[in-house]
Amino acid sequence: MLYRFSISILVFGMLIGVAPTDALALEAEWQQLINGISIGQVWALDGSAHRLYAGSSEGVFRSENNGQTWGRIGFDTQDPFDISVAALTVDRNSVYVGTWSSGLFRSDDAGETWKRINDGLWRQHSDETVIYGTARGFLIIDDTLINVMYHAGTYTSTNRGETWINVSEKWEQGNSIYNMTFFDGYLWSAISHVWMARSADKGETWQRLPLFEGGFTCDWAVFEGQLYAAADEGVGRWNETTQMWEYPMDGLPIGSAWDPNDPSWVWSFAVRGGRLFAGLETHGVYIFDADAERWSPAGLEGFSVHALLSHTDALYAGTDENGIYRLEIPDVLTTTAIQPQGKALTTWAGMKQSLD
Repeated sequence: MLYRFSISILVFGMLIGVAPTDALALEAEWQQLINGISIGQVWALDGSAHRLYAGSSEGVFRSENNGQTWGRIGFDTQDPFDISVAALTVDRNSVYVGTWSSGLFRSDDAGETWKRINDGLWRQHSDETVIYGTARGFLIIDDTLINVMYHAGTYTSTNRGETWINVSEKWEQGNSIYNMTFFDGYLWSAISHVWMARSADKGETWQRLPLFEGGFTCDWAVFEGQLYAAADEGVGRWNETTQMWEYPMDGLPIGSAWDPNDPSWVWSFAVRGGRLFAGLETHGVYIFDADAERWSPAGLEGFSVHALLSHTDALYAGTDENGIYRLEIPDVLTTTAIQPQGKALTTWAGMKQSLD
């Protein structure tokens, strides 16, 4: 099933060697990949080599042919109805999964078998069920695995999740960290709704940053050497020179954060072909023109795009309403190197940079 959308993308001389006034109008087709499979709400996408993984409200799915066909790769939970995946990241053949309340799981064979990795995590008992906090995301830095569970603690592990150390009291507002990334030698943390902090010494000390007006940070991207934050009230960008946050949101269909008829969430980022893409609530995908400092629609209007992934030769979008879509990006837009492991180097997926 194909959904056709028209995308007008300005391709300047820095990409194709023509005068900046030249533009190229591209007709692109988003292809729906999940046919006949109930995959539910897609919250996370990641890839490694030829494999793609999707974390959804109905578990984990895997594709080995660029998303053309998918199969469920299940893990057992104490509650068979609680298989919703809130976080997913892939490190070669290892797959890490965080659920909404059933804890964490790891596969060492590309999803064939799974192991619980909950030793040391906060939990509570309800009747005969053990309930864990919701996993917000994983970050891999050298041999350290960082796991954020909003209001249920922030944890580190040096043995791939076999045991966890709770650093919530040691790290700046560690129990209220909502999202984390690594960029420019710093470990960055988004704390609840408005606070940001960063650490240059692996979490030993923290620098509190100016208030962030974008709200809850859902995703990160590095684009043209700057750190971008996707949040529930728009997009933020850190300016190292001014030591302030900027908000490049011209063109985004964002109104009042409290207007239920115009939700403002920017859920996800992906960098591909020298362009920054964003996935929005109910407004599909938007593309950012850094020269004009403006966003433009790039398809899937009417869908909520919780996850974006740039992998091999295409851009993938995980939606809340209708599964996963694929958009092949023409070679003319790929003269800028694509980040390895799909997403930008500072997102949860594929982060393997050194803190030193």
